[in-house]
Amino acid sequence: MGFASKVVVLCCSLCSSTTLTPYLLFICSARCCAPYTERCCPPVLDIVPGSVQFVDAARANWGGAWRMPTDAEWTELRTKCTWTWTTHNGMKGYMVKSRINGNSIFLPAAGYRDGSVLYVADSYGYYWSSSLYSGNSRCAYYLDFGSNTFLTNYKYRYYGIPVRPVLGE
Repeated sequence: MGFASKVVVLCCSLCSSTTLTPYLLFICSARCCAPYTERCCPPVLDIVPGSVQFVDAARANWGGAWRMPTDAEWTELRTKCTWTWTTHNGMKGYMVKSRINGNSIFLPAAGYRDGSVLYVADSYGYYWSSSLYSGNSRCAYYLDFGSNTFLTNYKYRYYGIPVRPVLGE
């Protein structure tokens, strides 16, 4: 969106025609091993069974220079943009506008999945980063927002959280 990091944010989220919601594809960033097996996402990516290896879902699905944003890039978006809670094409979420060049993107409040259950859609939004949590490699940072707040947090990687691909270094 015109930041010093030279990252291009995809104008729409990583989508799939088989998605169970009108929002986006919910992706785990790890295939978990026991005792978390019952909470793991289906093997949508080529991940070694039983591993907690990080897989960049954007790169795995889009290829090329597409990748998941880092926690630092989500922080940059939080601090260098104006965030306005709104409804866009029938979906609640944030319109995020760059204070540098005026470009904007819409981040739907798409919720998250735990197994096949979708939680808090239209109330909260979550987007994975590629940054692992240093205190536990089974966790990764993500953007977390509701109508009155936006921050980064970390969560176990077996949750199905949307991915917002970026193009860049």
